[in-house]
Amino acid sequence: ALASPAALRQRLAFATRPSETARLLREAGPLGAAWLHLTSDDVTRRRLARLDADETARPSLGGDALVELGVPRGPELAVVLNGLRDARLDGDVHDRASELDYVKRWVATRTKEG
Repeated sequence: ALASPAALRQRLAFATRPSETARLLREAGPLGAAWLHLTSDDVTRRRLARLDADETARPSLGGDALVELGVPRGPELAVVLNGLRDARLDGDVHDRASELDYVKRWVATRTKEG
């Protein structure tokens, strides 16, 4: 992540949704995020701080609840949890009921594919 800091900063500048910014930070890892905080301008630092402070991004459903709804343990569980967090960041999911709908749609889509 630290190999091309300018590229990361540029990708962040073009991220239009909060979930895109969050994804880029997850990919950059803790060192990349720290580097951005230390070397970025005030606008970027405020943007990063808003993501850190956004408690609404934390899904109310945890891993055990997702498994009960039919999400298999393993990498797919992480995919759904990340998807829920991204949907909350973007305002597509607002509460527990919409989280349940999101997960049920995800499970139904995977059931049809499998």
